Amino acid sequence: MGKQSRRIRNHTAPVKQPPPAPVKQSRTNLTLKLDHNNAEDARVIDMINTREKYIPLIREDIRRPRNGDRVSIKDALKYKLREIRQQQAIYLHEISTEVVNAYALTKNGVIEAKCLDIYFDNFNGKTSLIKFLTYLHNGNGDKASHYYLKWREMMSRRLDQLLFDDCSDEYVEIDGKRIDAGKDEAVRLMGETIQTDVDFYTMAYPVLIGTAIPMC
Repeated sequence: MGKQSRRIRNHTAPVKQPPPAPVKQSRTNLTLKLDHNNAEDARVIDMINTREKYIPLIREDIRRPRNGDRVSIKDALKYKLREIRQQQAIYLHEISTEVVNAYALTKNGVIEAKCLDIYFDNFNGKTSLIKFLTYLHNGNGDKASHYYLKWREMMSRRLDQLLFDDCSDEYVEIDGKRIDAGKDEAVRLMGETIQTDVDFYTMAYPVLIGTAIPMC
């Protein structure tokens, strides 16, 4: 699979707004009090709680097969899925940190309030991908299919947003190259990235599940 940037990562091609300055860079002491009864606060709280569930994946010790090891195709694929899953957990942590930082800045009036939906969409897409990878790794075809199709739907929606919505203040990074999200090139590269991932999962699915991957 092709090398992707820190912002795109592998296996999900998020379109990002330029990240806000971290709270720790502000010279003003900022506070962030979240209330479960506030709808926007509740979204942030849920994101933080979900992020915490995946911290063990970040710390997982994944043994890389050594040169000369006799490894079956199935075991090699399982290793790759665990590696991808760990990276997605790292990205979830980074996304949630950006959201908390941005939310603290807006709640304290340091910056103008901005819509954070793109962060939540990206976060939810990666959450679905992690669940798919987990169930695929464990051979649970029903649940793997459910979360795979959910991930595909989210990726399709992001492509539609790039094509038809105003994305002038967003960008995509692939292989270290920053691309204005309003350009056709961003749509093409994001589509190619998703297709590369789909091709890999299409190959891995029948090996681990025993049937062809669901198409719709």
